[in-house]
Amino acid sequence: MTMKIMKCFAAVAAAAIMLVCPADKCYARYDTASASVSAQQQVYSAQTFDNIELAADYLSSEVKKHSAEIRISAPISFAQSENYLRQLFETAFPETGRGSDGDYLRYSIKDLSCGMSGNNKMVTFTLKLLYHTTLSQESYVDKRVKEIEDSLQLSKKNDYGKLYAIYDWIVKNVTYSQSTANTEVFSAYGALKNGNAVCQGFSQLFYRMAMDSGVSCRIIGGTAGNANHAWLIAAVNGTYYFLDPTWDSAYKGKIMYYFLRGESDFDSSEAQMKHTMGTDGNDIYPDYNSSGFRKLYPISKTKYSENNRPGSYELGDINGDGVIDGSDATMVLRAYGQLNSFGNCGMPALQRLASDVNSDGTIDGSDATIILKYFSYVLAGHKISFKDFLKM
Repeated sequence: MTMKIMKCFAAVAAAAIMLVCPADKCYARYDTASASVSAQQQVYSAQTFDNIELAADYLSSEVKKHSAEIRISAPISFAQSENYLRQLFETAFPETGRGSDGDYLRYSIKDLSCGMSGNNKMVTFTLKLLYHTTLSQESYVDKRVKEIEDSLQLSKKNDYGKLYAIYDWIVKNVTYSQSTANTEVFSAYGALKNGNAVCQGFSQLFYRMAMDSGVSCRIIGGTAGNANHAWLIAAVNGTYYFLDPTWDSAYKGKIMYYFLRGESDFDSSEAQMKHTMGTDGNDIYPDYNSSGFRKLYPISKTKYSENNRPGSYELGDINGDGVIDGSDATMVLRAYGQLNSFGNCGMPALQRLASDVNSDGTIDGSDATIILKYFSYVLAGHKISFKDFLKM
């Protein structure tokens, strides 16, 4: 589904911006073919900035307020306007480490049109915007995200544990929307409020939670199959890995095909729907294949290795996230089922040792029961280590 094309109207030709959304289309891009020429437009009163960084700060603050119209004047010529507009958008959405900034703001915009007026000494840009959500809906996102982050105890986990917990929550609680009639499906709000979203909503929510928890993350725009698509990269120990919660939502956490994968194995399970990162350097989103982006975000060639998890596989902590809870018990039961069915629990040696919490040489329901009893004991307010609990 293609959204309304951004219109540029000025006394000279200028680049247009086409906004497109998932599942069909999911990111905005400059489209020079859509540029048009019209009669000179009225000069609007506007905020004037000699410095593009100050103009970008102003634009960012207005987008955060969901302003419907933003007017910016700059001491440039019409010949410089296309490049200025591109730089303005690139600078307006910096990665600050806050989940409500950066890519979250980029993907909050539903529709954008730009008018230009002035002369060869001063150009005024009039930006008209629509958003996928309202400010009250964003307030709901703020509150709900905090509730989920607290329930997942992200502050107690390492980076891997944070990413695993966030990913697991999203793929289990958000379903893919088959309809784009409701604009909420393009947002983190739709994913949280209705449990229903397309790839943009999945990615915006994951980005928000990962960044809020202190893990570096970026939304990636590109294609999958014959349609535009959005997914993510996130960092563990300074190296970035691919994640696609949209596609893994079909498995509801039972299997994670697209969690922390590398460039060489991201599509190994579904090659016919190969992910291809966007390459248009004129996008209001970054050129993901540029040397500058790759230097800032070095992406692993291969998937994240379970054997290299920091502090992984302590007794009872089966998934290595730093917390012993129901997820670990579930993994033990799953391993037990695989062991009975296939003769192999599917775990590396260190993980098998962490699963055998009663040290009887087998992985079974008794181990899962002990983990659940400990989890319940801790939830009741008792502060005790797992090893001390085993001695009780």
